[in-house]
Amino acid sequence: MIGGLQMLAAQVTIGAIMAAKLGDHGEISEAYAYLSITVAVGFLLIYLGAQTFLSMLCHFRSGLFFFFGGWAAIMTVFVHLLLPETKNVPIEQMDKIWREHWFWKEIVGEIDVKTNKIEA
Repeated sequence: MIGGLQMLAAQVTIGAIMAAKLGDHGEISEAYAYLSITVAVGFLLIYLGAQTFLSMLCHFRSGLFFFFGGWAAIMTVFVHLLLPETKNVPIEQMDKIWREHWFWKEIVGEIDVKTNKIEA
């Protein structure tokens, strides 16, 4: 309980300092909006995982770790098959990497050279 109150106080204090120093212009970048949604969903999933872990441990016992290991194996296969390698690829060429991938090329679409717009 005290930890939650400390976190709340810290958030309110930081928000007040930022509003006083930077002002509140009422605008927010689209990227920041997406980032805030990502963080909120991450917090929700962590909360759900923490709340269910002990109950699952009591029911599955040691099988719980095989359960999580199975999900780790599924995630590894997903990453290997569906995420292209982007190491040492400049950000300017990222769209080319996604357009050449066997799975994502159907979803991303092609760029029309004349209009420079994406054709889905």
